[in-house]
Amino acid sequence: MHNPAFFLGLLAICANAIPLFARDDVKLPGFHQPEAVPIDLS
Repeated sequence: MHNPAFFLGLLAICANAIPLFARDDVKLPGFHQPEAVPIDLS
């Protein structure tokens, strides 16, 4: 049973993390993937 606050917090974290990972000057091993490599999250 998850409360709405959990999902709101998770959504906020994801919203803040996506622009960070999308920046070209940020190179995080294991997270930064070349644009040519498809990422399957399913």
